Amino acid sequence: MSILTTYLTGVWNLSITQAAAVVNLYSGIAAIMPAITTRIADCFRDSYFMLWLSRFAFICGFGLLTMSTPPVLAVVTGSCSSFVPQCIGPVHKILFYTALLLLAIGESTHLSSWPQFSEDHFATEEVYQFATEKVYKRSCQLFSLATLLLVVPVCAVIEVILVD
Repeated sequence: MSILTTYLTGVWNLSITQAAAVVNLYSGIAAIMPAITTRIADCFRDSYFMLWLSRFAFICGFGLLTMSTPPVLAVVTGSCSSFVPQCIGPVHKILFYTALLLLAIGESTHLSSWPQFSEDHFATEEVYQFATEKVYKRSCQLFSLATLLLVVPVCAVIEVILVD
């Protein structure tokens, strides 16, 4: 989240309080949404569908987040391609906030559907012991870390390729 704050204060020229408000809003949505997505998974859809939904939301969210940077849409929007506040237009802002919402939906849907999915599909005793709450929390932390360590560099490489 500190990278997001740095990006918002540096490139978007937001104050630290405005950047913190954006980050806190994202974190709050991601924290509250599991209650809603769990209800949807229990009543209307199964956990397998919800896990697919989370993957789809993550893919679309990271795609839109990449597209919200100035170099990617410079030709289409007619703006400059450098990371300065003058290059951030309304299209970039719409894509950025939509991406944050999709990422929050993907995160919350994954967190709410994975325990039920693992209970349904990994019912053997040794695998079930693996899916305890403590290990589940650790796996969520590792999943978040892996997402950051894998997806962010890939998006950066794609961005660098598109800039050149």
